[in-house]
Amino acid sequence: MALWNARLREIVLASPVAERAAPYWAALLGGRVASDRIELGDDTGIRVVDGSECGLVEARFDAGPETIARAQQLAAGQDGTSLVVTDPDGWRLRLDPVDVVRPMKLPEATLSHCTLMSETPMQQRAYYEKAGFLLSDALGDIFCWLRPNPVHHTMAFVTGPAVGINHLAVELPDAGSLIGAVDRVVAEGGTIEFGPGRHIFGGNLFAYLIDAHGLRWELCAELERREPDSPPGLHTAEARARSINLFGPRPPASFLEVAGGPGPVAAA
Repeated sequence: MALWNARLREIVLASPVAERAAPYWAALLGGRVASDRIELGDDTGIRVVDGSECGLVEARFDAGPETIARAQQLAAGQDGTSLVVTDPDGWRLRLDPVDVVRPMKLPEATLSHCTLMSETPMQQRAYYEKAGFLLSDALGDIFCWLRPNPVHHTMAFVTGPAVGINHLAVELPDAGSLIGAVDRVVAEGGTIEFGPGRHIFGGNLFAYLIDAHGLRWELCAELERREPDSPPGLHTAEARARSINLFGPRPPASFLEVAGGPGPVAAA
């Protein structure tokens, strides 16, 4: 297996007020607006489109030959030069074929991962493993973190009462940049829901916020990198409580009980 089989390059978000949402998210996350796209670090970004509700339309990946071959076995549809797959929970992934997946650089705030709620996270895990993702860690059958490259997770799934977003994430270059990002959120009138802290699984520093549109974002730094042959960490569900924050303070009830966004949404 190649070290880099796929790489999350872009997410597509819908909003009923796309023309206002794009500059808001750019300011909040440290990006730049270019037409309908928020440009983040290393050619990653967020495309903002019109939609009846605010949420995730699709995730777009640069995909190497192995990932493309796996997707074809999953009955992917062809859309121009892209392959499109829809996972069991209805999330849409667009795979753009490349000969070689370029390793991630981290010069500034860069698109990182999607953590999504599922009534059947282990079914999601099985699907993504068929697509070539590797399991990094699992908490019993309630939480799993998966990767198509060395970054600890690009897609993760946690048990929830319905399909939805838990959080979307950008990664910062280092701890100092994370604190600067938190300062920026506050300067933009936002508040931090949980953090700063450090997760045990993934090892990353974190700060979570819920934006004005009801989406939860994670600002993270120092996210673990793994080799393809690294064995997954298999943990009991009881380890979740202590794993959330190595520094100690527990999350507020909202973090555990309130969704960070709806299930899959459609563009207008």
